[in-house]
Amino acid sequence: MATIRQIKEKQTSIISINKITKAMQLVSTAKAQKAIRALRNYESYYLKVESIVNQIVIGTKQKSDFKGIYWIAIMSDLGLAGGYNAKIIKLLLSNISAKDEVLVIGLKGKNLEEKLPKNKVTVISVNQVENTSNLSWIQTTIQSAYRDNDLKIKVIYTKFISQIEFEPLIKTLLPIKIDQEDLEKIPVKKTLVLTEFEPDKETLLREIEDTYIQALMIGLHREAQASEQTSRRIAMENATTNGNDLLKELNVAYNRTRQAKITQELSEIIGGAEALK
Repeated sequence: MATIRQIKEKQTSIISINKITKAMQLVSTAKAQKAIRALRNYESYYLKVESIVNQIVIGTKQKSDFKGIYWIAIMSDLGLAGGYNAKIIKLLLSNISAKDEVLVIGLKGKNLEEKLPKNKVTVISVNQVENTSNLSWIQTTIQSAYRDNDLKIKVIYTKFISQIEFEPLIKTLLPIKIDQEDLEKIPVKKTLVLTEFEPDKETLLREIEDTYIQALMIGLHREAQASEQTSRRIAMENATTNGNDLLKELNVAYNRTRQAKITQELSEIIGGAEALK
């Protein structure tokens, strides 16, 4: 059984840790609210761009055979975010092949260099995405991988659903293809309207490819940012709650140990008094 001194040391340690997790919870809450606002302000734009491109791509021929996949994994620079980064890594490793290459946005993806060939992994900071020149570099890198290296472009990100729900997903960025779910989102007009494109659809898609890539990368990045901060807030809230629960258990253990010690001391005093008679 732990001594009273040991229990007191544990209580002091947990109280100190709880102060840190509580402070981090408050900071994460503020950052999460800011990230969610940034997502909501941009969400309608990037989804509209995607919707327009999806309508253009209907009926066009898209390339289907590639040498491999160029993965873009959006993670975080910092830890203490629950399973946020671990889920992205798990999803990536379960789908990647030897021919694929990876661009990791987030310094927490550094450990992927140990699990994958170093020449196949590039890691940059999350903060670099907010920089215009770096965003242009990412855009150029994506287009080069697609056109020059014959790689399909897929993004692994965490979609923000609500304050308590977010989900890691895989999205194909290039070639631009729509699945049945996306097709159902496109409004169908009751009357038949013949839409003519000038220039043709294929040329139009190439012309707006830069805008499409940039809009979606910023949008998916903001989805991930909102998810990351929300995940960190939940992790810190759970840590604080667990700390408080542990403190309650230690208080019970402390009182029992103290009571047992007092009882033992009383027994020794009574025993000593009896011996003197």
